[in-house]
Amino acid sequence: MTDDSARSSLVLLYNVSRELARSLDLREVLPRVLILSVKNVEAERGTLIVLGENGKVVDAAIVINGQLISNTSQQLQPILDQGLAGWVLRKRQPVLISDTSGDERWLRRDDDDRLKTGPKSAICIPLMAGEQMVGVLTLVHSIPNFFKQDHLELLQAIADQAGVAISNALLYDTLQTATRRYRELFAENINPLILTTWDGRILEANHAASSATGFTLTELTDQTIERLEPLSLKMMHEKEEDLHNGAVIFFEGEFIGKSEKK
Repeated sequence: MTDDSARSSLVLLYNVSRELARSLDLREVLPRVLILSVKNVEAERGTLIVLGENGKVVDAAIVINGQLISNTSQQLQPILDQGLAGWVLRKRQPVLISDTSGDERWLRRDDDDRLKTGPKSAICIPLMAGEQMVGVLTLVHSIPNFFKQDHLELLQAIADQAGVAISNALLYDTLQTATRRYRELFAENINPLILTTWDGRILEANHAASSATGFTLTELTDQTIERLEPLSLKMMHEKEEDLHNGAVIFFEGEFIGKSEKK
């Protein structure tokens, strides 16, 4: 590699890194990774499959001639079961195929017939985040022997960054889902629920707690649990060691509502 090409590659990787850092939304990260990869190795089409911990497809993006193509996980699962991406998934190794007509790892389709688009050149690379494989990237060109070792090395460098970006997006998506689920279970629970600090300051309350006390949710966070239910703070102090050790304490008390005197 010449000095000029090395500098160009560094600039490219810097730009890729900057693009990938722009979002934690998986639906934005996937097309961005794929379009950057396709563009920078001059591929005609590409597929990026994101994998869950069980190795199943959780999301994917397909680009053909610069256009994103809609897809479903069900459409892409056979590629992992039988095709080149499946081989890469099992071996966790990148592969460059100069001519797909002579490689049994390539899952042949109708357009692989020589009377149609015919043999192709392909690169397939695992996307890793540490020891976890988070995806498989496949790029294709209709001309056999189009892809060279330089393409593979450049794509591997992009994949190294993309794997981390996709892992972060997956973690963010999982966190968002868990947060939404928590909110649904907490905010809409039919029982009054109040979260406090160890000294009794109210951090959060649900709608049922607001109805039971007569305070708005905003007003509740200006109160202490002692104002609403004096026994709670007393019990927390008496059982502090047990609570720190994960114990659950049950006791009966009665709310002092907004209209009632403390």
